[in-house]
Amino acid sequence: MTEPDRPGPGPDDLAAISALLAEPPPAPEVVETARQRLVQLSTGRTALPPGPPGRTRPPGPARPPGRFRRGPRWLATAAAAAAVAVVVAAALLVARAVGGRPGGTAPVGSGAIGQVPPFFVMISQDEPGPAVVSATATGAVLGSVPVPRPARMFLMVASAGNGREFVLAAARGPVRRQPDSNGPTRLYLLRLSPSGHPGPLTPLPIGTQTRKITGLALSRDGRQLAMSLEPPGHLRTGATIRVFSLATGTGRDWVWPGHALIGNNGVSLGEFGARSLSWTADGSRLLFQVVTGHSIRNQSAQIRLLDTTGPGGNLRIASQPLPIPSNELGPYGRRTAVIIHAPLLITGDGTRAVAPTSRALRQRPGHPNDPMLDETISEFPARAGQPVRVVYRQKFTYDTDPAVFWVNQTGTAMIIYRPAARYVNGLGGAFGVLTPDGFTPFPAAVQRFFPRRQPDW
Repeated sequence: MTEPDRPGPGPDDLAAISALLAEPPPAPEVVETARQRLVQLSTGRTALPPGPPGRTRPPGPARPPGRFRRGPRWLATAAAAAAVAVVVAAALLVARAVGGRPGGTAPVGSGAIGQVPPFFVMISQDEPGPAVVSATATGAVLGSVPVPRPARMFLMVASAGNGREFVLAAARGPVRRQPDSNGPTRLYLLRLSPSGHPGPLTPLPIGTQTRKITGLALSRDGRQLAMSLEPPGHLRTGATIRVFSLATGTGRDWVWPGHALIGNNGVSLGEFGARSLSWTADGSRLLFQVVTGHSIRNQSAQIRLLDTTGPGGNLRIASQPLPIPSNELGPYGRRTAVIIHAPLLITGDGTRAVAPTSRALRQRPGHPNDPMLDETISEFPARAGQPVRVVYRQKFTYDTDPAVFWVNQTGTAMIIYRPAARYVNGLGGAFGVLTPDGFTPFPAAVQRFFPRRQPDW
């Protein structure tokens, strides 16, 4: 079957193309977004985005021999030149329609993406490797940061929430005969340029940490760093929250009296563990979870807000619990129909904590082993007497739940992970922005990083 004749570009078209090419080009990540859009429009398929640094794009399929006849060489050359000119011109037009702000910070398809931090940092899920910096609006890779020697891997990353300042924890990795330890941990500050490109890692004036870190949070003004630490030695007492000044390295300790673990049930590695601590916008209060007791029979869980303006001391006295039942935070006490999934994040104004929740509904008829789950993202008040607000709801027939990665001052914008409606082998959902207007997924070039890498905004 032969294709119909298609008119090529005329003199006026080529003059317009020349004028466009004479103008300053937009940012590379904006052009990348335009390229993907053009490929999708022309072929009906999503363009394969470039891989992270150090990876090469897989080669395309070979053309079967003898399937196509070649025309005259001069005709092919002229057609190719015209096609390239048209595509380049269209790319420039689309790129300028998207926006040319540095780092790809212009909203793509929705103003929702413009309400969240413009850049994010990713660390590897389960293997040594550099931290990668990317643009939130486009997924364009803006640079990578190698692990500083003698460390071999980044354990955690914490963001100030402005998309420009990050703290990374680096260590040698699992220690022989101590599979739950990663050895001494050093802390480094990473600052991004206005266009999102990473500068060099700066060692913080904070001593090497020898205890297991279970949470890591950078204040929103970038001046304070909080970490939670496992109890030393026998683990019966001494669970600690330590707050440092990034300028001087001086720290204050709040210690929980009695047996306790601070964090997500002892989870320490990765961005998930780091999010077990979160700051209010003014840097005066810190949200954390503590599990007390020696065994499941007598354990209980609490979500608490620590007043960090004091000099340190007794963690229980210096913090106030949120009105959240212990049995909704895990298998602590009487079973409940609703389960709240850690970590919880505090809104910038400190009025509410945000977290995913699960509730089992009645099983579907004819599917006794396939329960229906009601999954939500809810806002829990910091003080008693206020209602819980459900801001997102989705029903599933498989075991999954959404996750919250970032929340703004009032809870009107969040970065969340929304699972796929049906079970998919691997990550079948999408990362994006949740606002009162609905869910806006990030571009495909952002989604491609997960679940192999963990993001922090």
